[in-house]
Amino acid sequence: MTMNTYSLKNISYLFMLALLLSGAGLIHTKFSPPKIVISKQSEAINVNNELVRLFSSGLERFKSSFLWVTTLIESDVEKYNKRDQNSWMFLRFKSITELDPKFLRAYQFGGKYLSIVKDDLVGAKYIFEKGLSTYPNNYELLFNYAFLLAFEIYDYKNAVIYYKKLTSYPQAPHFLKSLIPKLMYQQQGSLKEVFPIVLSIFNNEPEGTFLKKKLKKDLYAIKAEIDLTCLNNKEFNCDRYDINGDPYIKKGDNFVSPKPFKRYKLFKKN
Repeated sequence: MTMNTYSLKNISYLFMLALLLSGAGLIHTKFSPPKIVISKQSEAINVNNELVRLFSSGLERFKSSFLWVTTLIESDVEKYNKRDQNSWMFLRFKSITELDPKFLRAYQFGGKYLSIVKDDLVGAKYIFEKGLSTYPNNYELLFNYAFLLAFEIYDYKNAVIYYKKLTSYPQAPHFLKSLIPKLMYQQQGSLKEVFPIVLSIFNNEPEGTFLKKKLKKDLYAIKAEIDLTCLNNKEFNCDRYDINGDPYIKKGDNFVSPKPFKRYKLFKKN
């Protein structure tokens, strides 16, 4: 084979290589490579708590602080809808509080983060309850745990217990006095039983306060709903006047209240 044949062969190879490179460049500019997304839940490393305790003798506070900082840095906002106590952040907070059972901020922050951001209600409940076993009178833990019970888990019976305890704290918001009977109604389902409770709170509240006005609206709604149900079901001994002494109005086949009102109930998430 002559030298010219080798040269032509090399030129053809170079030409093909140039075509391939230009084609690859064109494809790269026209098409984006698929993004590979790995959730934090899948990549997070959580160690066995028994091993952590075994190899942390005398260094528990240091190890819990290290895990605390790394967890805050790595924290994500991906919802965790399973109820199996296996979300990576729950396991981290659990490890932190087992290493240092008096790590108050881990309970306070961990419970709220799991509940509100991660939607890990089972994990949040565990962390709050563990925190309250060490700090039974901590206001922040009590308040956030009561909120979880009432508005996330809908455990009204236990929510009432914790909210009643909170009313003895000077920093407790005033609206708890009107929230508690509403929770009791959600639990019992009886407007007739909750009316005297709200009325008692109303009568003991000083004039001119926001709570007094709020309770007056609640009383109006409760009584109106009781009376209108009675009247429209054509029951006996129905009260035909609202809490202000104004008569209910007959419209067609049904009675309505002279003033508009919102039904007495809690907002409930879907």
